[in-house]
Amino acid sequence: MSEPRKEVKVSFALTDLERINHDARCQGVSRQQLIHDRVLNSADTKSGNVRFDKQSYARAVEAAAKATPGIPRTQLEWTVSTVINSIAS
Repeated sequence: MSEPRKEVKVSFALTDLERINHDARCQGVSRQQLIHDRVLNSADTKSGNVRFDKQSYARAVEAAAKATPGIPRTQLEWTVSTVINSIAS
């Protein structure tokens, strides 16, 4: 039997929520599961565990755009997000 749960409310800026939704879709998990995993794993100190903030993500997208001109930005954002998520997991 699973442990009882308590609902917790949290507010996000719309841009942050869009990113959370995007990351959840890319990982094939619910938004709730993504947030849950990130919160509980944020204190993880395993060697090689990488955390990316908004600025790191933006720099990665810009680098990808410069390296691969002509690819639509939405496709680059999806690709960068997928790579970051695979590194961070």
